[in-house]
Amino acid sequence: MEATVELTLMALSKSKVAENSFVMVLEDEEGAYRLTVVIGASEAQYIGIVLEKLQTKRPLTHDLLLATLHTLGGRLAHVLLHSIVNGVFMAELHIVDEKGETHTIDARPSDAVALALAQRVRILTYPSLLRDAASQADLYAPESSKTSYSDYTVAELEELLQRVLEKEDYESAARIRESINKKRNKI
Repeated sequence: MEATVELTLMALSKSKVAENSFVMVLEDEEGAYRLTVVIGASEAQYIGIVLEKLQTKRPLTHDLLLATLHTLGGRLAHVLLHSIVNGVFMAELHIVDEKGETHTIDARPSDAVALALAQRVRILTYPSLLRDAASQADLYAPESSKTSYSDYTVAELEELLQRVLEKEDYESAARIRESINKKRNKI
């Protein structure tokens, strides 16, 4: 079986090509490849809520699924974006039950990533899928020639953070804050 690589959510923005949709950009650990996945508004909203650590008055659908899983003694181990079929990404949840047995459940990538972010578990994919999917990156065009937050200095990231906060783009702000913290911890 092919080894996996971990992905990080780098950006979440409105899609330029699919009306009423969003684009989720996942990047590998080294910043060499990105997966660009078109997702629905409700999944984007939930991801934004998780990233900003907001509390809702009532459980949302993803919260309900996680609460049910925990009540039954299971836990989400990780998620895997494993293939592309007819231009659509495929994902699965890897769940460990109370006996320690792992179960794999088919899921949409947007739901899988939302659950992974909520539970702070790894988002994985195969290197071959990263290479094959790299051509889809034109759905998300950065405003800068820099292709990864790792290309920016801390000062540049802080300036970028201020600009996205002015635009009320809280999802991107959360990713930028995470990159700033990673850079500061490496210094």
